[in-house]
Amino acid sequence: MPPRTYYARNDGLYIAYQVVGSGDACIVQSFAGPTHLEALWDLPELAGGVEQLARVARVIIYDKRGAGLSDHQGSPVTLEERAADLLAVMDAADAPRAMLTGAADGAAASLVAAALAPDRVTGMVVTEIMATLTARPGHPWGLTEAASRMLTQSRWGEADVLSYLGLAADPRLSEL
Repeated sequence: MPPRTYYARNDGLYIAYQVVGSGDACIVQSFAGPTHLEALWDLPELAGGVEQLARVARVIIYDKRGAGLSDHQGSPVTLEERAADLLAVMDAADAPRAMLTGAADGAAASLVAAALAPDRVTGMVVTEIMATLTARPGHPWGLTEAASRMLTQSRWGEADVLSYLGLAADPRLSEL
């Protein structure tokens, strides 16, 4: 049974979040890519990681703006908006300070949140950070311009986006 879903409000939008575990220490987990809080609990490799962290701290997980149970704004989401959403979730979950963890775009949002509110961050663990999402001269490892546009604008959070993330073959995810 998934934990209860709550909603933080930021910029007139609702950002879905859940709290797992208890204790004085707090961890905010920012997953990579599109998320869905209810579906996360059907994926042992994700749920197990959250449950392991919840053994030592109160863990806050959330759906990014435009994905899962969170509101969609209908325009591209900036990194600053993602960071502000993370801080709004911390406020709503009564977490004045937390360790921030994240991967890929979740890591980027965590880094910006830490830069905006360093007094609220007790530490960081970030992975898979990209210098840029889109390939450009001197940095050929990013996505094509078309794929980047699709991921960050109109298609973010839709099931067929998973093919760009290498996850389309997983039937548990393709039916979301």
